[in-house]
Amino acid sequence: MRFCERILKHMMLKKEMEKACVPDSLLKDYMEEELLDLSRKINQIEAGEQIGKLGEEAVSYLVRDQGFLHCLVQLLQEECYDPVRISSLLAWAKDSSLSEDYGYEELLSVLADDQIDPDRIYIYLKYFRLVPLTEEEKGYLMRGLHTLDECEKFSIGDLTDKERRLLTEPMISGSFLRKMVRDRDFWKRLLDPEYYSLIKDLSVKAGRHVCLMQRQEKILWDHAEVIHAGLREVLERIPMEETVIFLRQWLDNEALVYDLNRLKHVILKAPADKKLSFMKTRVSYLSFLYGDILEGVDVEYLSEEHNNLLVYAITHKKKHFLSLVKENFRDFIYFGWRIFCWIGIPMSGF
Repeated sequence: MRFCERILKHMMLKKEMEKACVPDSLLKDYMEEELLDLSRKINQIEAGEQIGKLGEEAVSYLVRDQGFLHCLVQLLQEECYDPVRISSLLAWAKDSSLSEDYGYEELLSVLADDQIDPDRIYIYLKYFRLVPLTEEEKGYLMRGLHTLDECEKFSIGDLTDKERRLLTEPMISGSFLRKMVRDRDFWKRLLDPEYYSLIKDLSVKAGRHVCLMQRQEKILWDHAEVIHAGLREVLERIPMEETVIFLRQWLDNEALVYDLNRLKHVILKAPADKKLSFMKTRVSYLSFLYGDILEGVDVEYLSEEHNNLLVYAITHKKKHFLSLVKENFRDFIYFGWRIFCWIGIPMSGF
């Protein structure tokens, strides 16, 4: 008798689940009583067709939070009802209780907002529903959340409310901070007003082709106020269209405070054409910075070997070598440093 009852019970469960469009695969994760209860509730409100359009993870959520079915009935009557967005919300909600934690109007508002990507609906609901955001800020937030996905050691739940608010700013998803946003401590440093202001200015001016590295960021953090003031003063004297080129050379040199202090003085004395040309290459930048050691020499199209050699010579103050290069530039381009050895000029101390 018990065996027959069990068979009848299974048949009844299967019939209810099929009508409610509850996947059989959920039998491995939930008790039969839970699935029967959910299936019956779905069938009572005649929502089987709509349930069938939801993903398996979404239906799995409904087993755990059957109270959400009442909200689902209301949503079915809304013009904005979209099974894809509902599925995504339920799949991401996991162990939370949407029916208890959020009101219907809150849920409807987020589900109806096309600015919010389907797989970000729950995150937005959980962390940003009480934050008034413009349409533009929502767009930045979606890109910021995509950037945050690349951070392996922490997620949005690990950030504070103030740190999460940074996600609504364009600099977080921009190229300039591509590497730094993976550093959890960097988010904490960004809460410092002076440092935040400096990083924001740099991210705007650097464009898409400059990426801040850790060594550079540490210097910026250690000397934020001095660098910010010096940078404003120097940039006033550099044509706006040359700003990105300058920032790349300045950051790559990694002597950020020293360079700004030097540039404030040397740019004032330089002729207009010099102000436009000194940033073209690392060598021309360094030469200008250290007193135009190679003035009159065209260093724009040097090979990597020649560039590296001259950068080393300038930064290590090899004045004798640099004078020889200037006097014998064509030979240097053709033969490299070996020409000076071949013609018997001593290179000691280089």
